[in-house]
Amino acid sequence: MIEKLYSIGEIAAKTGVTTRTLRYYEEIGLIEPDLIKENGYRYYSERTATIIPVIKYLQFMDFNLKEIKDFIDNGDYEKKMISFKTAIARTKEEINKLKARIAVISDWDKLINESVIFHLINKEVPIKVRRHEKVDVIKYDMDFDFDYKKLILSVDFANFVSENNTTITDSVMAYYPSFKKRIEDEKNKNTTPVVCLQKTVSKIENIENMTRIEEGYYLSTYHLGAYNNIIDSYIRAENYAKEKGYTLKNEAIERFVLDYWTTTNEGEFVTEILIPIENYEKFREEQE
Repeated sequence: MIEKLYSIGEIAAKTGVTTRTLRYYEEIGLIEPDLIKENGYRYYSERTATIIPVIKYLQFMDFNLKEIKDFIDNGDYEKKMISFKTAIARTKEEINKLKARIAVISDWDKLINESVIFHLINKEVPIKVRRHEKVDVIKYDMDFDFDYKKLILSVDFANFVSENNTTITDSVMAYYPSFKKRIEDEKNKNTTPVVCLQKTVSKIENIENMTRIEEGYYLSTYHLGAYNNIIDSYIRAENYAKEKGYTLKNEAIERFVLDYWTTTNEGEFVTEILIPIENYEKFREEQE
């Protein structure tokens, strides 16, 4: 019985691939036409076309065409098993990348939602005490000249993160060993020491490049708008602490909620200032 032959266009439509793809498969030896006429027209039997579902299925498993050809041509089952193990390892790596991507997107979405609230109320944000949970972050020491764009979008910090084979997520943070020195340095137009902090999607091997924001009670205030008058928000926080009888620690964190990563409009920036309270638990006990 003579098997029916199909033109390249017909077999392409039947198998769901393009004629260009079929020609390339022929070029690399994955498929051979049953008949090539003098005019160059190619014809395929249905039996010949059965290789196409195998190719498509292996492509779904992330095999490239070279790997597919080796898999089909090679009768060594041990090598086939190695091929599958390689594909599994590659797929797991891709899953980890997708998990990291979801984490980064989710954290960024939360920051935008957090900032939208302050733009909606459109008034001075009240100062409050909030408990901050401990969080491990990557750290990068810098001399800060109060150019916030260079700090937040630091090329050096980005390279440092890449060297540590990790991905950053959530807000960029600036840690100052002394917020009073930070204020004075800005007033005097001096550079000031700062540690750039950010959460990472995965742990890094070199623990010396990690630090921890300790859990505890922090005085929290949000600075809205450009950074040129952020000192006013520090002064507001200090005055509030004096009124309440809180003793503030030296250090402070600026947490950039809405910044240059999301918008170029500095009037829309939202920055949380966090200053740890030294005696809050004792103070609260005395009040009770």
